Amino acid sequence: MIIKVKGYLTYRDVIGQREIEQCDDAPILLLDFLRELAGMIDGKNGRALFDEEKGTVGRSVAVMLNGCHYNHLPDRLNTVLKDQDEVAVFPPGAGG
Repeated sequence: MIIKVKGYLTYRDVIGQREIEQCDDAPILLLDFLRELAGMIDGKNGRALFDEEKGTVGRSVAVMLNGCHYNHLPDRLNTVLKDQDEVAVFPPGAGG
């Protein structure tokens, strides 16, 4: 199974555009995928992506699955990923 990942804005340099291949075909939840992705990213950006202490996505990060924010998915972070799904990661836009 291949999951496409795109990083935007400040995450472009650390994530870029990549395809991550899950070696086994066991189902993986979006939550677990993000935890693994954060482990691949060094330093504060990885810690900002996934808050291990709280067990959820960091507050400073927005995550979309196939163009839909994960909060709008029926199972939210418990959504099972499928082959060729696209996960986009970016910080929320600043405004004022």
